[in-house]
Amino acid sequence: MPATLLSSTPLRRRLNAIMASWQRLIEIAGDRYRPELHYMRGPGPRWHAKHPLRPCALAGGGQRSRRAGDA
Repeated sequence: MPATLLSSTPLRRRLNAIMASWQRLIEIAGDRYRPELHYMRGPGPRWHAKHPLRPCALAGGGQRSRRAGDA
């Protein structure tokens, strides 16, 4: 049987569809993208250069309180 005729059989088409689905599933499950590594965690140096500290921030109004274990 020629290869072109074999690849067009219903069984072969169904198996190809199943294999494509499995490959997509494995690709999605193995995705190493971790968005938490790419989120901004606050303003950067350029923002700080454009926005000088306000008096209330200098007085300690904007700072977090220390935890009990911190010295």
